[in-house]
Amino acid sequence: MWSIILENTREDLKIIRLTDCKTVFGSYTLLKPKFFDDLYKRVTWKRNYQSMQAVKKVTGEDGEDWSSNSWFLILARDKNNLDVWMLIKQEPDGSGIITGIGPEQFTEYIKNHRDFPFYETVEAIIRSPGKWSRILVLVN
Repeated sequence: MWSIILENTREDLKIIRLTDCKTVFGSYTLLKPKFFDDLYKRVTWKRNYQSMQAVKKVTGEDGEDWSSNSWFLILARDKNNLDVWMLIKQEPDGSGIITGIGPEQFTEYIKNHRDFPFYETVEAIIRSPGKWSRILVLVN
């Protein structure tokens, strides 16, 4: 379980816990640098996308403090009120690794539906802004 401590957020958003992607998929999901370029454009131009600096501390499943890395915590809610959370570590070359997902209901759904199109859901955050009622991008 990944643990993310947030600051400058609502009281109910102080600690976020996410399931490690390896326990769900067997590996981490990789993202190309273009994902971050496109995400920045969406945050800049779309009303339902917001960004703020709020990630204070990131602790991995191993209990290690990973806070010194560059992190993106995406908290998305689609028009059907389904929450999709992702913790993404941005690499020095601009690519990214999705290390954690949540909330628990979303993770359990994926585990029970092995044919769930996870990568397509990640892409929809960029390609289908109208699908989402709100996307919050929190960074450190």
